[in-house]
Amino acid sequence: MNALLLLLLACDAPPTPSVDAAHRLAEALAAEDPTRCAALIDAELRGHCENALGVPCEAITPGPWQDECYFARGEARLAEGAYPDALSDCVRSGPFGHECFTHLFKAELGPLVAGLSGEVDVASATAAAEAVAARYVAAGADTWSPPWGWWWRVLHQRSDRVDLLRCDEAPSEQHRACVRGARDWVGIAWSDALRGRQQRLCAVAPDQLNAMVVEDPDLAWAPHPDLDAVVARTWAQACGAMRPTRQGP
Repeated sequence: MNALLLLLLACDAPPTPSVDAAHRLAEALAAEDPTRCAALIDAELRGHCENALGVPCEAITPGPWQDECYFARGEARLAEGAYPDALSDCVRSGPFGHECFTHLFKAELGPLVAGLSGEVDVASATAAAEAVAARYVAAGADTWSPPWGWWWRVLHQRSDRVDLLRCDEAPSEQHRACVRGARDWVGIAWSDALRGRQQRLCAVAPDQLNAMVVEDPDLAWAPHPDLDAVVARTWAQACGAMRPTRQGP
């Protein structure tokens, strides 16, 4: 009897705060009524409600959902080419800021990158990229680390051939990133080439691969122990047990 009474009392007990809050959130979302979000005591749930119902970012309860709103709006503005507005939103996007700034940086430098070819003027191109990064930092991106690895990989990709001597033209603090970008791009380019033309390229000894780039200038690199080692390692991983046929004397 006592057990039955306890069970009945438990069934009639009021819902716990978390269950009640989830119910209120579901009701507000179902009604598509942002004014109901204010009834949610939990700040994170209230922010979730406001963000889901399209409340302007500025009016969303401060917290992760407001950060998410600024990030999403910044990405949308970036896609529209409204870079100053996108930058303003990235600054306010909290933990999403690094990704937001990086996307914006790459998009804003897109036209510059597209115009690079042949003998790339490394110094002037990098000065332009550094100016963009400095503008972000001045706007509030003081903890953001620009993707210099990506930048140098792109510069090497757009050049007529990968040449580590170009890294001597880089600012001293960028030299290491320049070398890493060269290694990365040579590895990526040769991995793709070996996947697509494995039988032909694997028939050539690694120390003779440089002669093959006459047919494919995009794979060209200036001989250098670091880059030679990357190509040889990439060749070994792709070709495995295939036996190269040494050509020439």
